[in-house]
Amino acid sequence: MNILRNMEAIFIVAVAALTCLSAFAAPTMVHAPAHQATGNSKMIKVVITGKRLSPLQKARLGI
Repeated sequence: MNILRNMEAIFIVAVAALTCLSAFAAPTMVHAPAHQATGNSKMIKVVITGKRLSPLQKARLGI
């Protein structure tokens, strides 16, 4: 049982060390803005068209 406890402690320490090291070793990425605000930029417009369901259709669907 003592060996299992030691292995558990070694595993926990190894996971903690790898987590810390990966956080420090990760390169910092500088991202460019997704879209730059300019005077000519157009907003994307999404239009959804469709009929509303009648009360009978809603009842059939269980809504």
